[in-house]
Amino acid sequence: MLCEKYKEQFLQPEVRCDTYIGIEMKQVWFAEMQLLEKFIDICNKHGLSYQLVGGSLLGAIRHKGFIPWDDDIDIGMLRPDFDRFMNIFNQANGRYKFICRELGNSFYYPYGKVLDTETVLYEPDENGMKISVNIDVFVYDNAPESNQKVAEMYKLRDWYTKLNAVQNGVVGTHGIIK
Repeated sequence: MLCEKYKEQFLQPEVRCDTYIGIEMKQVWFAEMQLLEKFIDICNKHGLSYQLVGGSLLGAIRHKGFIPWDDDIDIGMLRPDFDRFMNIFNQANGRYKFICRELGNSFYYPYGKVLDTETVLYEPDENGMKISVNIDVFVYDNAPESNQKVAEMYKLRDWYTKLNAVQNGVVGTHGIIK
């Protein structure tokens, strides 16, 4: 895999935009890049489209990589590709897992996560919620024609977001690998 080829060089601490990036952050980024490679392989194999979005897109353009203070990868997919991915990914993997509320995993974010189940990540720090290294996969739906349906859609999104924050006792996305 491409990540392994550049592992030693990538894991070196650096200063980017006046921000020191230590080995712990680099380890998180590297694990996420390996996870992204697996995501891309599955998408390419099954003809699924995806986009780099959010801070990941900004970082790729502005910083030629991660934003120094960002610790995650954000991917976007249109609903048809997201639904196909959701049904394919867990069948093709043992180590890697996809979770989202549509799969009924007691997962309350309004987006999905691809997890590396052989890793442990604590969010927002070593005292926080224990999960796996992950990348976020946002689904893009067509907006309903009705303003009432749009309002209901946003209300449901906000409810799931608040529920997840309360359930896990955390706000934020920064993490540390242990």
